[in-house]
Amino acid sequence: MSKSKCVGLVLAVLMIAILVPFSVIAYAQRSEEERAEKFVELAERAGEKVEDFIGLIYVNQTAIDTITDANLKDELDANETLFETWGLGNLTAALDALKATPPNYPGAIANASEALNIFREVFKALNTILAEAGVARGELVDAQGLIEAMERALQRIEKLREIVPDEILPILKAAEAYLNVTAAREWLAEGRVNETAWNLTQANKLISLAHSSLKKKAGELNVKRIESYLNVIEKFYDRIERLVVKAVEKGLPEASTLEDQLETAVKPLLEDAKDAFKDGNYGEALAKLVDARNMLKEIERDLSELR
Repeated sequence: MSKSKCVGLVLAVLMIAILVPFSVIAYAQRSEEERAEKFVELAERAGEKVEDFIGLIYVNQTAIDTITDANLKDELDANETLFETWGLGNLTAALDALKATPPNYPGAIANASEALNIFREVFKALNTILAEAGVARGELVDAQGLIEAMERALQRIEKLREIVPDEILPILKAAEAYLNVTAAREWLAEGRVNETAWNLTQANKLISLAHSSLKKKAGELNVKRIESYLNVIEKFYDRIERLVVKAVEKGLPEASTLEDQLETAVKPLLEDAKDAFKDGNYGEALAKLVDARNMLKEIERDLSELR
């Protein structure tokens, strides 16, 4: 089961990479606004798939050890940096261009296209690294390994709680929210491997943030990271809101319920997070952002079922 899920993920990314040129031709007949929105949507979907792929590699310690032994770990890290800095950077620029007043549709298309190029480049490089290291793609996903990794992460959190100051505790609480082992077992039984791996990746990032917060006398770097996360969640909200509005306009059943959830549950959380960030309560802001992100993922999943 786990092998088929991993292969399915890889094929999904590959299909996006292959189909993008044909999609560009199909969108050529549309208005500039529609083309810009579709380019950005394609880039967002491709970015999510590549991010899932990267997450599956990094949470598999056996794969990391094998890649390290093959002297390819630096190359792996470089491609992760390329994805996060330039791929997601161009995607963010495309989203900003789309939201500008007035919207910069050519800029959105140009940046989304560049993001897609980078996502394809990273995807190809990752597969090359795995092949050269002798790691089979189907071996990336190990359900029991994910559970064990979650349990180890929870142990790290408990150890950190004994030594960190109070202002870092909310970060650990946010990380712990991603590590619901009972829910993870249920997800894995349903075949939701990618989502489980994604949660583990996010938890590890937050644990690393707690580590760096502990080591730093000044919190400037952490503030920037939380501010960046705030921007990411706001853009996620905007994307889901656009999709929900379109679903309501099409008269899809239950779409109005999702719209109400956005307005009455998620939006207040984002506003509270921004207020907490402005007041310097960074841990509280981060915890609320994690809650908002989880709600948005649920709405995105429900919306996908409606569509």
